[in-house]
Amino acid sequence: MVNWDRPVFDYLEEFKLNDPEQTGRVQIKHLLSHTSGLPRHAYTNLVEDGLSLDRIIPRLERVPLISKEGTQLAYQNAAYSAIEKVLECQTGIDFNTLMDEKLFRPLGMNHSSVSYDGIMNSDNVAMPHVYHSRARGYVPVSISRKYYNAVSSGGINASASDMGKWLLLLTGNHPDLISKETLEDIYMPLAALNNRRFSRHWDGVNRSHYGMGWRVLDNHGQRIVYHGGYVNGYRSEIAFAPDDGIGIYIVINAGSSYPLTVIPGFFNYFRTTSLNVNLE
Repeated sequence: MVNWDRPVFDYLEEFKLNDPEQTGRVQIKHLLSHTSGLPRHAYTNLVEDGLSLDRIIPRLERVPLISKEGTQLAYQNAAYSAIEKVLECQTGIDFNTLMDEKLFRPLGMNHSSVSYDGIMNSDNVAMPHVYHSRARGYVPVSISRKYYNAVSSGGINASASDMGKWLLLLTGNHPDLISKETLEDIYMPLAALNNRRFSRHWDGVNRSHYGMGWRVLDNHGQRIVYHGGYVNGYRSEIAFAPDDGIGIYIVINAGSSYPLTVIPGFFNYFRTTSLNVNLE
């Protein structure tokens, strides 16, 4: 069992930072909340170049730190993905197999995978598109192998129906697989985001926080947990209100700002509807 408060180094001796003392202090929760002290996107370029985590993680020792652990959020892909190696060391099972055995199969996510071959061998795939010109609009492009070497940072393939099953898990409907107490640990704010980059589309919300792998904000009393990104020509956003049992997932096979307005509108609709019902 992995303990949020145990140092990463206790599980993974290859994980070392530029400061040996900080190496011994950085805990699993710092790794997952992007507060290890590493600068933003340290070695994400190596992830995109296709290097394995076994080759990337030992190089983190070369990166000058920007803060003490737990004090400053700086988003990571390479360092965050070290959790895969932590779990492999603990279980003796590779991360992709763990995903299949502990998540996909128990949830019935039969159209999900964690590899380039997994998506390429599927008989129903929406190809990624990029904008070409006014004359041609968006054109299809090949699926890239990028991020399948760091699955937890963007290398998971899933169908829309499977993402619905994932949302049910995240909103507490599968306590046999993950307890509500563990979910609360994951959603607990650990670091503040003191800019409006991730809250500017939510009226009156001026700051957000980060838990373990999830952004968290207070939408006028409605707790929202969410994440999103753009990888391999696909834009995806997932958000849910765990206390209300509602959620939404949007995936687009092209770059788009559509989710930035639709998702806040979705939650504001349910929030105001609920408020009106309570007032009546």
